[in-house]
Amino acid sequence: MKEFKNIFIIFSFLLVFISTVEGQKKNQSFKLGAFYFDGWTGLTTHLTPKLQNDFPDRKPIWGWKTSTSQIMQKQIDVAASAGISFFDFCWYYQKGGNYENPAPLNNALNLYLKAPNKKKLNFTIMVANHPGFIFKADEWEQLSRYWCSLFKDPSYLLVDDKPIITFFSMQSLIETFGTPEKVNEAFKVFKNIAVKEGLNGVVIAGAVNSSLPIIKQAERCGFDVLTGYNYHGSGLNSIKNEIVSIDSMRIREQIIWNNITQTSTLPLIPVITLNWDHRPWDKSDTTYSPRFIGYSGISIKNAVAACKKWSKNNPSKIVNENIAILYAWNEYGEGAWLTPSRKLKNSLLQGVKAGLKEN
Repeated sequence: MKEFKNIFIIFSFLLVFISTVEGQKKNQSFKLGAFYFDGWTGLTTHLTPKLQNDFPDRKPIWGWKTSTSQIMQKQIDVAASAGISFFDFCWYYQKGGNYENPAPLNNALNLYLKAPNKKKLNFTIMVANHPGFIFKADEWEQLSRYWCSLFKDPSYLLVDDKPIITFFSMQSLIETFGTPEKVNEAFKVFKNIAVKEGLNGVVIAGAVNSSLPIIKQAERCGFDVLTGYNYHGSGLNSIKNEIVSIDSMRIREQIIWNNITQTSTLPLIPVITLNWDHRPWDKSDTTYSPRFIGYSGISIKNAVAACKKWSKNNPSKIVNENIAILYAWNEYGEGAWLTPSRKLKNSLLQGVKAGLKEN
């Protein structure tokens, strides 16, 4: 009888502990980040004539070339004022590894790191390891040490008191190292290097969809967290000139988040697909251009509020810091952007701010 009583006491303690932890998660302030893509130096092919001439509503108030020190400071200010907590910079491998003199696609990160007002926002990186920017396995340790140098910045985003880094392509990692199990080994090397560098380790996130085989493969690779970049493919069928209301993504994304978290015990950082309209980057002979319509401050408000509510209702399925990410701060060519423009003014950022105020 005494043993039963002791077991009951321990069980009751565990229930209280779990309830307390879940309550802390639920009460944790909702942190909203935004993916930052730097194709806007004028030194890459992203600033196309079609984008500049046919889509003036996407043009930032500062002009198309935003990758300057002064404009970076202004972007930090307006993002922080809207309630955005961090930028998630798309980070690109460059041969030679001289990141003190970054290639154009990493220029914005370098500008942020030197900005006098950078403390207004945290930052993290998503390694864009897709074709054109794929590193070799024998470069892994060098890259790990460089990433650790970024992690030591006081503004770097932490999850469970560890810096978090995201990889865009799990398949690319598997091709680089050979198998999911070898990716897992590489992650362990990375984490050991981080500890030797005086950090608590690394939290490694992988961008995935809700496919069961993909999620199980991510677990074999050793990812700590699951996330995404955008889910526009789940809301569009790639039919010729298919046009779908962006409001439909609020339902689709919650299905995706639920599918992922019901399939895996790994925590999720949900991503909000604000919009998708790739026409500025379509080739002239493109026969279809599926896209969303209805993108506005109101659609943003509703999407942010829906994600905040989902996270509040699913505290055991997300990271402790209650993080979500917006796609995107400045994907002008793909139709997802938040920067103020002459036509839309600050309405998109006002949508973010209003969505964050929702319960």
